[in-house]
Amino acid sequence: MEPVLLALCMRGGHIATRPGNTIKGSGEDPMTERERLDGVRGCLAFGLEASPQTADRLAKVVLSFESFPDAASAVQERLPESHT
Repeated sequence: MEPVLLALCMRGGHIATRPGNTIKGSGEDPMTERERLDGVRGCLAFGLEASPQTADRLAKVVLSFESFPDAASAVQERLPESHT
């Protein structure tokens, strides 16, 4: 990624800037386990309108796909009733 300058305009008029040349989640700037879990939970809550408990169950499956012989079945078994 080429270097960029990120700018955030605050309500009070202040502009916070930060140079960047990596993408969060890339090899150069990997996400923590917590960041990955929070991201998956947020997507599941938004996309499926899943409860926090359901989102947690699904997030754990999504983040451990490599341990399931059939990832699609593992997710489907844990979907809320309204999405099966």
